[in-house]
Amino acid sequence: MWRIKISKTRASGVMTLIIVVLTIQLILFLFNKQEDKSLNKSLQLEKVSESDSANYAAKQIKSFGERTIGERTKIRIAKTTAQLPAKSARLADSSGKWKSYRDIALENMTHARADNFKSEKRILKSIELNSADSAILVTLPGIGPYYAKKIIQYRDKLGGFADKRQLMDIFGIDEDRYSLFSEKITVDTNKIQKINLNEVTYEQLSTNPYIGGYLARSIIRFRDSRSNDIINLASLVVENIIKNELYNILKFYFH
Repeated sequence: MWRIKISKTRASGVMTLIIVVLTIQLILFLFNKQEDKSLNKSLQLEKVSESDSANYAAKQIKSFGERTIGERTKIRIAKTTAQLPAKSARLADSSGKWKSYRDIALENMTHARADNFKSEKRILKSIELNSADSAILVTLPGIGPYYAKKIIQYRDKLGGFADKRQLMDIFGIDEDRYSLFSEKITVDTNKIQKINLNEVTYEQLSTNPYIGGYLARSIIRFRDSRSNDIINLASLVVENIIKNELYNILKFYFH
């Protein structure tokens, strides 16, 4: 009987202990669950906060970039475009999209280069050998200051160019060099100052590259032999003093 009572007491104590343990575990479970919820909520808040901070920071950086880099770019592009003939001052193209200042500057530079090229092309096409100075002649391809000076010296010696191919009479201007600019030059024979054959001096005749000293003396002797008669280039051909080929050249320089 006594042993039965002890067994019942032990069983009751064990049950009580089990209940206490389970109660403690339940309390710990509920506490941990509540703590996990709080932690998750805190983490979510932190993520939201970090996202908002990142967005805010990105906006600030973008705003700062637009205020700083944008202003410096505008100033630099403004200086560039101010020196160029702006063909398009619009900030928006036909599609309505806004263009950057860099694009505008590049467009203006392209237009400026095209205009300069067209201008240079017009200048090169309009070069007239009997009136061009050295500053104009050096714009021809293959003609620098040296050859520009030689061309002017030879032009003065002739009295003017009758044909643009006469440039190849200048030492150094061969057919290859001449072909570089032959399409960009013209000759106006009306600008040649003709000399009266009946009044020309020996010096004037002899300095002409197509006559020289020997032929100059022959012409002077023939003129003196005719006394008061007027001579001309045709009479020099008849007297076999000059050939027809030379006549076709000299007719631009003497009358």
